[in-house]
Amino acid sequence: MLSLKAFLAQTFPRTGKAPPAAKVENAPAAQSGEARYFNSFQIGHNAFEFVFEFGQAYPDTENPQIHTRLVTGPAHARELFELLGQAVEEYETEFGPAGDNK
Repeated sequence: MLSLKAFLAQTFPRTGKAPPAAKVENAPAAQSGEARYFNSFQIGHNAFEFVFEFGQAYPDTENPQIHTRLVTGPAHARELFELLGQAVEEYETEFGPAGDNK
């Protein structure tokens, strides 16, 4: 699998132009949704997109195995940031401070 940096360079060459809009077909969430556990993630961005990589890290391996890559625009990245902040605040109100996993 490509590294995040290589993926960004290959997918979004520095042309100064926005990439063409992708054609997306909507599928019902119940049929298309899949839950995946992750304990490792990376976030990258360029002028047009944010790229989120999620994976699984194991104690005996050096690099995590990336299993999911999500790409979105800056407005949706901001919305995700705000929603995640709200969710963490609600969690901490109910259960106390979120733990440090490092």
